[in-house]
Amino acid sequence: MLSSLQYLIDYIRRITTYSIIMEFSPDFLFFPKTYFPDAKTASVGVILYQDELSSQKKIAMILRNKYPGVHSNQIGFFGGKFDSRFDKNLLDTCLRECFEESGISVPISAVKDRLPDIYIHASNFKVRPFFIDFEGPLPALNLDPNEVAEFISLPLEILWDNSFFQNKPIELFTGETRLFPCIFWQERIIWGASYMMLLSLKEYLQEKKDTLL
Repeated sequence: MLSSLQYLIDYIRRITTYSIIMEFSPDFLFFPKTYFPDAKTASVGVILYQDELSSQKKIAMILRNKYPGVHSNQIGFFGGKFDSRFDKNLLDTCLRECFEESGISVPISAVKDRLPDIYIHASNFKVRPFFIDFEGPLPALNLDPNEVAEFISLPLEILWDNSFFQNKPIELFTGETRLFPCIFWQERIIWGASYMMLLSLKEYLQEKKDTLL
């Protein structure tokens, strides 16, 4: 858990970057008014970095703790719910949540773009994923044990390996079991919204003809 002083320092840092943040267009920072207007609002950071030991590009993901809720014990990204007490826009939510859960202060220069929005029917959340690339090693982590059970370093290259794309039975929070498309890697199942965001990341990198691999 981050201390109140750490949180205050990061909050001040984010406030001082508003002049830079507001150079982004409103479409970048906010949902369209007609996009699921009654849904709860959240944003996440789809973070890319370079592993120091292998020099391999990795995607920063987490296993969430077990709790009484739809997304309990699922693999996802650093991020969370919009909080009007602290956040002026969706990017601010992303930066704040990333800091709270990981201890990482994401520099504005690392925010490269946004990925397609996703609506999650089961929890009635609309989520804005921001693509973040550190273009180097990930800063030291200080994971919040109340939110994060485990940090997962997913190799970017597996998004281009069809052997990891499978269909697996998933037990839903309702108790029902259904077959879902997923990424199955090291006995881990990445499915649902996180799976869709990874597909969006792959498509984005392909369209940009990125040389990250």
